[in-house]
Amino acid sequence: MYLKAICFVCILICSSTILIVQSASLQTLLLVVLLVWTSARLYYFCFYVVEKYIDPSFRFDGLTSIVRYLWTNGRHH
Repeated sequence: MYLKAICFVCILICSSTILIVQSASLQTLLLVVLLVWTSARLYYFCFYVVEKYIDPSFRFDGLTSIVRYLWTNGRHH
């Protein structure tokens, strides 16, 4: 699991660096920071908030399961 986390960090750093180097501007830097931050918050929402506050009985195993859950349960409300 630690190796997987290290790989994700490497991809994040490499991708961000390439984007910033190709388009060296404050706007690009800000957009990269916002992209990273919002992605982390969305992941937190999907796997912590939904399980702990919305439906504690359901266990999600990936992004497809959260989409499937929200799609089927959202249509019933």
